[in-house]
Amino acid sequence: MREDLKTRLLEGEDLFLKGAYPQALQTFEAVLEEDPSNPYALNDAGLAYAELGQLDRAVECFERALQIDPGHENAFFNLIDQLLRYNQFDLAVETFLRYQEAIPDSEQKRKYEKDLARAARKQWEATLNANPGIYLGEPTEPGAQVLKIAFVCGPHTRFIFDIEERLARRHHVRAYHFPSRIDLAKIQEALDWADVVWFEWCDQILVEASRRLNKTAAVVCRLHRYEVFTPWPRQVNWAFVDRLIFVAPHMQRLFWQYFPGAASQVESTVIFNGVDLDRFTFRERGPGFNLAFVGYINPRKNPVLLLQCLHRLVQKDKRYRLFVAGVHQDPCFEVYWNHMIQTLGLQDHVVMEGWVNDIDAWLEDKNFLISTSVHEGCPYNVLEAAACGIKPVVHHFHGAEKLFPETWLFRNVEEFVNIVQSPDYDSRAYRNWIIDHFDQTDQIDAIDRLIASIKPVSVSLSGRSSDSAALHERDGWIDPSTWQAYLKGEKFDNGLQLVIAHPDAPLVYRQELLKDLVKGQAILDVGCADHAPLIEQKLQQGRWLHAELARVARRCVGLDVDEEAIAVAQRLGYPIYRHNVLTDPVPDEVKAEHWDYMVLGEVLEHIDNPVAFLQQIHEKYRGLVDRLILTVPNALKWLNQQAARQHLEIINSDHRFWFTPYTLSKVVCEAGFEVERFCFAQGPGSLDGRTIDLLQRYPALRDHIVLIAAF
Repeated sequence: MREDLKTRLLEGEDLFLKGAYPQALQTFEAVLEEDPSNPYALNDAGLAYAELGQLDRAVECFERALQIDPGHENAFFNLIDQLLRYNQFDLAVETFLRYQEAIPDSEQKRKYEKDLARAARKQWEATLNANPGIYLGEPTEPGAQVLKIAFVCGPHTRFIFDIEERLARRHHVRAYHFPSRIDLAKIQEALDWADVVWFEWCDQILVEASRRLNKTAAVVCRLHRYEVFTPWPRQVNWAFVDRLIFVAPHMQRLFWQYFPGAASQVESTVIFNGVDLDRFTFRERGPGFNLAFVGYINPRKNPVLLLQCLHRLVQKDKRYRLFVAGVHQDPCFEVYWNHMIQTLGLQDHVVMEGWVNDIDAWLEDKNFLISTSVHEGCPYNVLEAAACGIKPVVHHFHGAEKLFPETWLFRNVEEFVNIVQSPDYDSRAYRNWIIDHFDQTDQIDAIDRLIASIKPVSVSLSGRSSDSAALHERDGWIDPSTWQAYLKGEKFDNGLQLVIAHPDAPLVYRQELLKDLVKGQAILDVGCADHAPLIEQKLQQGRWLHAELARVARRCVGLDVDEEAIAVAQRLGYPIYRHNVLTDPVPDEVKAEHWDYMVLGEVLEHIDNPVAFLQQIHEKYRGLVDRLILTVPNALKWLNQQAARQHLEIINSDHRFWFTPYTLSKVVCEAGFEVERFCFAQGPGSLDGRTIDLLQRYPALRDHIVLIAAF
């Protein structure tokens, strides 16, 4: 640049600093008349235009400067500043993405990147909250199975944004957020559109939806913490929900304890909260004197203990300070809080910072994260601080030992002081704990596997759920017709190898599969009565199979030999006849109808001679019943293999046999039936993500064999 032009630019910049913007602009424009491609003059002119309120001209100048010199840092930062100043957020993001590669890495650049990411998230959240049902765009990383997923939640939406955004990369996602008024019609819209509808929180929204709407999609609910201490889970129609997710094992146990009836009706699993590690800046730290508390101040957060801990620490060393990122929720505790700070002489040791949006930046100078809560689910404040390399000091609330290392936990004030004043401090270990246990990528993968494992809900022409979809088309069923020569004894092979499962078959559950099979059908349920003392309890919990089958079948009659159990069932309104299929004639009431299925659910393994038993059934009921449904425990199941490694067998002491697909088919065939198909199904009980993945990949490890044979 010519020296005279450089001098004139300096004169213009001096005018600019004095606030003489029109005169400064005239100077910069004079330089540009002689040197139109001068990026410095263009940048300075852009600043002057911005101060004069001419945003379009300012943006034009900054853009021209960057086109001439893409690495011009001042023009880059000034352009983004002005776009944000006038709420041109989209253009600011576009500018950053377009030119950022040419701009050298610096603290300022990283700050702008974080600011834009935070502003993007804030704008995105506002957009989702303002538009229930908004579609998040075509998947950019679609997998083998792309589903339609709708998220439904009320005003507390912080915990779901990341999951929605990450799953939208793999699936078609719509977000139905209701920050104020709930619209059940929109939720029905979500159910009608989606393959899976996710309800965030087990709250009144789920209660109303489960009782008033048509279940036209599979339903997932995630329960965080507080819902367990409300009556809402008791009011949910759990037949509406396919999977219940807990954020921590102790929350699952509390749910089972407080709501045993609900727990027996819905499959549940634990998927821990996940931290987006890219959003939290790791830094090696060490023991220091800055303590952080993040969250609302209310009785559950235990501010009484917090102040007592701080007081004892300050008695040891007056350099300690507690910085609070949060606000009071309870006026009574606010009065107490202020009073005790004065009484304990902590005025110079407690810094109230109000609600903080950028926690990552706020934590930059902190050494410890303090949590004194009496109860938590899977607390983000602890996870995020540890991700930054800050040492967490956590009150030993119920379940804390299942989440965090023992070295993070304290039971009393003395233990708190010892942890804080200990020289043991390992930032990398704290970060690694989060990577190993609470990485958001692992959380999303677990959610993706769970969603993929849920059977779809087919919809009839009426628009209502029709779970009796054509099951013969569902993956997982095996046709053993090629085995017939071996089953009938026409061929022999001492090392016969048979395909008994297809990998990655959908994970199905025994009770739900049986209900699918018999829905709308006329069925005979043999050996159905259960133990008399357990019938009413299982009925209340939704675990008595006969009642569940009777609920969906067109006609359901039971046959059993236990007179006491039959009396209990009949008193409860279930038609069960005393009938020994080996010795008694077919009851007239049974003869009077034609039956689609006879169900033998977990019966055959109790019988001394299963072939003779089935032969009697075949002879007496052939012509009255079309097909037999058999379920038995699977000899190959994963639990048996685990037990065998410990030199154990785990078995019901009344069982006579273990069955595999071939041995069961052999018994059924020798009794005169024609085996049509079989599959493996899972029993009740919660599964973690790894077990779900294992059972999907290797169906033969599931708990039960379900076999269908024609009379």
